[in-house]
Amino acid sequence: MGLLDDLPELKEAIADAFKAAMEDLFVLPEGLSEADQNAIKANWAKLGSAVADGTAEPILQHIVDHGGTGGGTPGIGGGPPYFEIPLKFTAVMHGDGLQIASGQFSFDAGAYDGFDFKLQAVAWAAGTTGVTARIRLRNVTADEYVTGADLTTTANSATTLTSAALTVGIAAGNLRSVAAIYELRLDVENGVRLDDMALFGSACLRLEV
Repeated sequence: MGLLDDLPELKEAIADAFKAAMEDLFVLPEGLSEADQNAIKANWAKLGSAVADGTAEPILQHIVDHGGTGGGTPGIGGGPPYFEIPLKFTAVMHGDGLQIASGQFSFDAGAYDGFDFKLQAVAWAAGTTGVTARIRLRNVTADEYVTGADLTTTANSATTLTSAALTVGIAAGNLRSVAAIYELRLDVENGVRLDDMALFGSACLRLEV
């Protein structure tokens, strides 16, 4: 059974997650009739299905085409061998200036001598021209962003983003050579309408030999 055989289940999961996110983000006014509330929720469900139809297959196809996994996967297309520490998350965000913290994990870059570290993610934007999806790596322990771990795209289809090698050390902005808690910060920027979206499919901290 191939990964693409899971497409219907992924579409259903994305649509359900989208509708649940809309219900959490937008509290309907108490004065609305039950019929109006149901109509709005039905539109959220339709929008979630449309998002799922447009994004699920590119996500799975990207995994099929570029699916490195942790544990010494050879580089794609003759690239260097690498390991990946997956940072699993999915988010759909709306509007402008909205930020979500996700995917917290503990990591000690000093325990991996001889590797280059890169932030890699799959993201895309939808809606008004100029809408930007942005993902950054933040050191929660030190209360700072990791310098260079800042990825953006305005592409309207699933796009792989990869940072340059991150600096390891103990200085501010470094990927610390001691244990620290990190998280992903997900942003949608330059949105002007509620249906302007930044979508995030996956992320990983890539360790290249």
